Amino acid sequence: MISALAKHALFLSLAMLAFPLRVYAFPEMIRHGYSNCTSCHVSPSGGGVLTAYGRELSKELLSTWSSENEHQPLHGLIKELPENLMIGGDLRWIQTRKESSALKQGNFFFMQGDLEAAVSSGPVTLDASIGLDPGSPFDSNDEKWVSRRHFVIVQTKAGSFRAGRFTKNFGIMIPDHTAQIRRGLGWDQGSETYNLEYSKQMEADSFNITLITDYKNDESSSKEKAVSASYSHTFAQSLKLGSSVYQGQTSEDTSRSIYGVYWNFGLTEKLYLLGELDLVDSRTKDKPLPKSTVSYGKVGYEIFKGFDLYALAEQRDFDIGKGGSDYQSGGFGFQWSPRPHFILTSQWQEIRANSSGTGRSSSGWFIFQYAI
Repeated sequence: MISALAKHALFLSLAMLAFPLRVYAFPEMIRHGYSNCTSCHVSPSGGGVLTAYGRELSKELLSTWSSENEHQPLHGLIKELPENLMIGGDLRWIQTRKESSALKQGNFFFMQGDLEAAVSSGPVTLDASIGLDPGSPFDSNDEKWVSRRHFVIVQTKAGSFRAGRFTKNFGIMIPDHTAQIRRGLGWDQGSETYNLEYSKQMEADSFNITLITDYKNDESSSKEKAVSASYSHTFAQSLKLGSSVYQGQTSEDTSRSIYGVYWNFGLTEKLYLLGELDLVDSRTKDKPLPKSTVSYGKVGYEIFKGFDLYALAEQRDFDIGKGGSDYQSGGFGFQWSPRPHFILTSQWQEIRANSSGTGRSSSGWFIFQYAI
């Protein structure tokens, strides 16, 4: 097992060195000394509605050009909002492209449309989203209205408590749900569950523990009751190391434990490095199953304000006892926010997937996002 984990670490290091020092799609704010998601977001795990301070940072640090009040909701058309009310949301369109020896295919479709709002009263914050889930781009009859997130947060001197529907807090929490550390662990788009979470954020340390139910409002997806915990420590304001543990029960006969380490390094105000390595130990009632691993690494550089280039590498082994990798990919991409609210992202990956039977393939996408 040790040798397999060492191979993963070596693979990530070589893959990062093999690419030029390019950037991350959405630059990690740790490069500017922001190590916790709550600096900019209502949600302790990031994503969703921005705080007023988060909107200011989107203008000052993440947009190439901007004008006064342009970063406010609807470009400042709403002149005054109550201080305790925050609104947001996203509209996304995507162009995909896949190529292999057997297939060449491209599709353009509406990906997501959500509105979200949060309101605070003293130590209590309510947050909820509503949006259209377009479903499959090949079936116009499977559209449905969904609320991906709705939760209540109570702040106390001992920490914050959150209850409701939200994404599991595990690892580096990247937004790319197709990554192996998300999709490879069964945590794809729509995997939000109803949870109870406690989190404590201090100057350099962060801790959270989450009780996860198996209720998803979606009978078609697999369900898993679980508990997870994460701890991280930030050095010198811009170097963050963390670890996560997850214990889940899919059915009476099947359970799994996930042990992960992750890192998020702001090496300079332009250069960053992040990654995650997870070991999955699954078992049935009668016997253990082969141990598997997933890993992810990303390195990026800001070319100019608001425009980043990045390189990434991923790997997955379904059975670390066999040796060799079942999935490997490497690629590059960019993200550009020319003005507040507008985000353009593109990514291309070369993939080797022995388990799928397709061998080598290529996959790419371009996303246009409008953030309300």
